[in-house]
Amino acid sequence: MSAINLQKLDRIIERFAGVEHALSSGATGEAFVKNSKDYAELAPMAKGAQALKAAYAEREGLTEMLAGGGELAQIDASLVSSGKTYVVVQMRAD
Repeated sequence: MSAINLQKLDRIIERFAGVEHALSSGATGEAFVKNSKDYAELAPMAKGAQALKAAYAEREGLTEMLAGGGELAQIDASLVSSGKTYVVVQMRAD
């Protein structure tokens, strides 16, 4: 189970998409000011929500791979049985 409800993440992402759409639709005056403020407040949360949803999906996929056995499960089992702590680092080129 996810630590944060996926429906809450979806609501944040959907609200942000709505604000983005409103801004791109040519809002003016008070509507533009309100949407700009909403955008500034929601942008960090929405980007975090998207990243968290992606992490949850990746974790689910890795859990399924481990449950399916095979080489990855064997490597995990040998690392766990060794009693050593390990960290996997993924490098991204942006």
